[in-house]
Amino acid sequence: MRHRSVRIAAAMAVVLGAVGVVVGGNATPAGATGPSFASTVDGGSSATIASTANATLATSGLPSDATGTVDFYYGATLLCTATLTTGDGSCDTTGLAAGDYTGITASYSGDGTYDSSDATNTVHLTVTAATSFTSTVDGGSSASISPSANATLATAGLPGGATGTVEFYSGATLLCTATITAGDDSCDTAGLASGSYPSITAAYSGDSAYDASNATNTVSLFVYTATSFTITVNGGSSATITSSANATLAISGLDSRASGTVEFDQGSDVLCTATRPATSCDTSGLVVGDYFGITATYSGDSTYETSDATNTVDLTVADPTSSLFCNKVSGTITKKITFTNCGLSQKGGRIAGSAYLTGGDVIWATSKTGLTYSGSATSPGQGVCPAGRVEHQFTGLVTGATASFVSVGDLVSFDVCVNSTTGVVKLVTGTTADF
Repeated sequence: MRHRSVRIAAAMAVVLGAVGVVVGGNATPAGATGPSFASTVDGGSSATIASTANATLATSGLPSDATGTVDFYYGATLLCTATLTTGDGSCDTTGLAAGDYTGITASYSGDGTYDSSDATNTVHLTVTAATSFTSTVDGGSSASISPSANATLATAGLPGGATGTVEFYSGATLLCTATITAGDDSCDTAGLASGSYPSITAAYSGDSAYDASNATNTVSLFVYTATSFTITVNGGSSATITSSANATLAISGLDSRASGTVEFDQGSDVLCTATRPATSCDTSGLVVGDYFGITATYSGDSTYETSDATNTVDLTVADPTSSLFCNKVSGTITKKITFTNCGLSQKGGRIAGSAYLTGGDVIWATSKTGLTYSGSATSPGQGVCPAGRVEHQFTGLVTGATASFVSVGDLVSFDVCVNSTTGVVKLVTGTTADF
């Protein structure tokens, strides 16, 4: 009987081994084995995500009828759990801190058919750090430049270890690209068309450690329209008036749409100001003297850039009581200088006129009296000439008819100022003992 019992027990063991047993309510299949599978992160063996993004961890190779769960771990930290219903499954990470997650493992729980098992590989995930920065233009939130200038666009607030690039855009137009090597950097615009660039954005590319991001602000830039103009005095490059008269200073070539003002200056003195759209203004109350090298400055406006006239003009203001207006002597330079049409009507006053200097005899002729001064030139003169003029003093005797204030034989002297580049003489003062 004992041997028969042993044989029955052995037979039962074979049967039970073939069909499996239930222990504590869980079935253990006969010959059960853990399935072999692999894991992926975002479809590959490694991935990089931004700190605000999630990564998908998934299985590959589990039997299609496998159920249960797969836990994905980084060390002892559970990243996420995939619930299986028909084989392979996946789950998403969430809220991971920035850093490298190297060697992520996957563990299958097993089910009533399949044993538990681990993935045959590990995967690598990098979570980049968040970035936040602002942008500036020429150090501020807005700037205006001339069309010949460049503006500097810069970042502020990027991490010191950030690399990559920052692109600055106006709409779809790329203005410039800053190469980032160790945090904040800048780039310069070049050749921008005139006009408004109201909402310039900045986009950081990101790198292996830091998130891509956009600046939290925009900046604005305005490029003025270029201006260029010339000026005239009484319609020409030079003019002579009496102190009781006015001269008209005018501009030419400035865009008619340009507003603002044009100021005419001689040295530090403002002669007159034209308020646009006016193209000219008149002098008023100028004292007797030479106003050489008159300049003009356009103020600019919200569209057009400020600029200076490309030329200068000369104005002479004479004493109206002296009736001293001399014509420039033209023709070949000789050994004599002749002044004509210079009516000398009374004592005092300023002699104003022009002729060519020869360095020889001087002949002075008045249209009213025929009075003649003659003599020779000496240099230097008496310090009466304006800057940029070569000065000579002339002294001679009255040899012609007499006038009410001078007699034949009286000694007469006067100064002339010579333009050193053209040889033009300007008669500045006339003095005698009787003047």
